[in-house]
Amino acid sequence: MQFMVQFTLRPASRSTATPRLTTAGGPPPDGITMIGGWHSAIMGEGFNLVETDDIEALAGWCAQRADRSSFKIVPVLSDREAREAASR
Repeated sequence: MQFMVQFTLRPASRSTATPRLTTAGGPPPDGITMIGGWHSAIMGEGFNLVETDDIEALAGWCAQRADRSSFKIVPVLSDREAREAASR
């Protein structure tokens, strides 16, 4: 299943959060495939699109970064999947 992981950096952590994107707490662990990431122009918020069947791994990945960001995890469907669901 695909999930949109929305994040908002905590204001006090913005200067220390960026280097973390390439170290621990950055890339997702095994079992989670990163499809892409998008950031606002001011780098204070954005979202990642990921795919996983392991919601516990997804929650754990976010928990590793919860000291610097808040998260909202939303299951999402592609346009094709949404059309198929709507036609049922």
